[in-house]
Amino acid sequence: MDLLEVPIGNGQEVYISPEWLSARDEDLLAMPDEAETPGKIERRAVVDYLTALGYVVITDSSKVSEDTFFFSPCRDLHINASVDEYVAKKTAKIYESLEPTNVHEPLTLKFEEDHFPDNTPPLPFVLKNEVLQGGTDKILIKTPRQLAIFKKFYEEINDYSFNQTIEEAREQYHLGPEVEFYEDGSSNSFVGIGRINYQKRLYEEFVMQEYIETPTKFNTSLRVMTSSSKDILCSSLKYSKTSNRKSKHRGLVDRYLCEPTSPYYLG
Repeated sequence: MDLLEVPIGNGQEVYISPEWLSARDEDLLAMPDEAETPGKIERRAVVDYLTALGYVVITDSSKVSEDTFFFSPCRDLHINASVDEYVAKKTAKIYESLEPTNVHEPLTLKFEEDHFPDNTPPLPFVLKNEVLQGGTDKILIKTPRQLAIFKKFYEEINDYSFNQTIEEAREQYHLGPEVEFYEDGSSNSFVGIGRINYQKRLYEEFVMQEYIETPTKFNTSLRVMTSSSKDILCSSLKYSKTSNRKSKHRGLVDRYLCEPTSPYYLG
């Protein structure tokens, strides 16, 4: 791993989140928290590099000051005890700010915790992962046929994904037919795998949202940045042409709904 050159720290505090250091975002089979991974090794090297240059690396959000540099976004656990509490406060402020304007949030529906929702937005609507950025897990569902495929995916994906992960593990570790995997992901060998509960993840991370037609032939996004005093600092209109470049989908659901080789491909 190549590290960028940075100036001498001279005691400058730098906040790095424990979540980033844990490297749970690595594209690996499910691993125990205590397992060593390439991501953990590389990220510890970043800490060692900064420390050697005289920076003070802190991972406790309650100890940051107004002079701290933020390598990672900082969630103030001493102010908001949980992500849910922070999101509730932020959402309330957004609604309060929008109330006197003509700007309205698109119709947005959450998933049920353990069954396919009885109500979905009118077609077309967007299936949106609110945790991931960059277009990952943002899928437009336009037709009744696509909605039926998505419902089938919802009902079958836990077992399908689990069996697919078993096959990937067999190939990666050259496992023969004598290796047997059990319902919890353990096996009669040294290899164990994780099992994703897709219904739970959809409930926690995804929404179904009314689709807003773009005013041009391009995909567009209007972004406005304001200060806490409601002054508008800047705004931008971002747009891009649709790309025909083939890419490997890495999201929780787009790896199945957007890949032509998947039985749940939306087309």
